[in-house]
Amino acid sequence: MTDGISMLGIIQASGSSLALSARGIGPFVLYLGLMVAFVSVHLSIYMKVTAHDELRLIREGNLSAALSTVGAMLGLAVPLTSVVSMTGFLLETVLWAVVALLVQLGAYFAARLVVKDLSARIDRGEIAAGLWVAGVSLTAGLLQAVCMKP
Repeated sequence: MTDGISMLGIIQASGSSLALSARGIGPFVLYLGLMVAFVSVHLSIYMKVTAHDELRLIREGNLSAALSTVGAMLGLAVPLTSVVSMTGFLLETVLWAVVALLVQLGAYFAARLVVKDLSARIDRGEIAAGLWVAGVSLTAGLLQAVCMKP
């Protein structure tokens, strides 16, 4: 009889946990949608400020373009994960996400200062150029994530 009561308690606890988990679906969908939108906006801006056509180059199999673009995406995604986990308000999340986006664009321009003709090198498929941009983007993203203190 005691085992039956314990079992019933576990089932009841599991049911209430499930209900609590279900309440988190709305915020999950909201934040996921917001973060996907930020990555999309970042990619759109990134593709406009570079002198090369990333999508065309990627479709043609240019590994350098793929590396630089994936690095830019991950370089933004890293601080975004930090922002979402640390902020408690949607507006604060949006503000820090904008900061992360601006820092990532700055990282790209900094990478261009160090390596001359960066876009032309990516266009030619020079893997080192794409890897350089990816590395700068990821480094900037990791540093942002650890420094953000909302």
